[in-house]
Amino acid sequence: MKELYFLPAIFLITFSALPAAPEKKKAEVVFEKWIAWQKVCPDMDLSKLGLPSTDRLLSLEKRWNPELKEQTRFLGLAELSRLPAGEVADSKALTLTRSNINKLWQLIDKDTPGFVAWLKSRGFLTPELNQKEKSRGTSQITEKYRSFIEDLLPELDPEVESCALIAVANRFFEYSFSRGGHEKLAASEETYPLLRMLYAIMWYHLSGTGWKNWHAHTLHSIGKENEEIAYIAGGSDLYLPLKHGLKRLHLIDPQLPTQTKYYAEGWQFLLRGSAADGGLGDEIDLGKILLRRSAFRAGPAFKLGEHSIPASETRWDILQSCVRGHCPAGQIRLDRRPVVQADFSGDRTYLISFNELYYVAAADSDGWGIDPEKFPDSIRMLVKQLRRPLGKRELTALRATRDSNFSYIKLGTSVD
Repeated sequence: MKELYFLPAIFLITFSALPAAPEKKKAEVVFEKWIAWQKVCPDMDLSKLGLPSTDRLLSLEKRWNPELKEQTRFLGLAELSRLPAGEVADSKALTLTRSNINKLWQLIDKDTPGFVAWLKSRGFLTPELNQKEKSRGTSQITEKYRSFIEDLLPELDPEVESCALIAVANRFFEYSFSRGGHEKLAASEETYPLLRMLYAIMWYHLSGTGWKNWHAHTLHSIGKENEEIAYIAGGSDLYLPLKHGLKRLHLIDPQLPTQTKYYAEGWQFLLRGSAADGGLGDEIDLGKILLRRSAFRAGPAFKLGEHSIPASETRWDILQSCVRGHCPAGQIRLDRRPVVQADFSGDRTYLISFNELYYVAAADSDGWGIDPEKFPDSIRMLVKQLRRPLGKRELTALRATRDSNFSYIKLGTSVD
């Protein structure tokens, strides 16, 4: 009888000493949020989207507040609304309004400086407008200028409309920070309302709601890169880059536990597995792509505000389907730590989301202590939501906004 109880005891001791088997997870488990939420927006020719329906145009006279209607009198909406219902369809007023809106989209798409000049010449900047706006909360101003741009689009599928507005925001960003528009409009308080209009669209569609989405041009660039890309504060946002041909990535992010709303469900598994060695051999199956954890090293804890966070370095090998099963295709390095100035000293391509771009460039207490003036002149930064890479010119122009008296809304949203 003693032997009957003794043998199972040996078995249990031996079993408990075995190393844990590597974990294998499906992409749908690790990246469920990204798969469900994210969309890829191509660039659009805004001048070819079409024009709002007559019913939509007629509704604006009731929907827009008096101030916006006064700023946009040049569109002809007031004259249109005064016509008897039966006379609208063939009226000169409708033709004029459609012509003005068509010109607006042509200018935004092909000549944003001309769009701004056109608004200035057509009475968009009414007397004392800046003083009136200064006395209001940012949400009222943002709502007004979002309505101005969004309500002049034709009736579109929601997905198409979202991408169209990201395209508008891209034009406004390029005008503001690649072509000196911000500096020009911030030079006089009289033109602050125009700058608020540009900011409202940039902030809302690139950061406020656009933080999770990708521009197709950026993903295409990632897929063509053979050198390692440094992804600054990229969190767990790896699914779409991997699906678009990502080969080598160095992601640096403190991965704050307070920001899990912005991470995929498997963000902790990406950093380390449950085994004592950090999960060496763990796998994530993305179909034709397989991630396999090849290294893990825990580091000392670091402090961010009131949080103490364990630093770590994780390596995932990227394997692709081949005749032999899965063949090496690249590697992802995940460094859990804050980004520092030295991270921008290398001659490599950088990647960042528009929201985090603000914190890299910010000179005030919101910033991360990074100075774009110290970046290499050759720096090339891909931005998740932008159609064109940024260079030092745009990054220092963002930084230079601190020298302006203009104050309205921050292009980055605090996500803590």
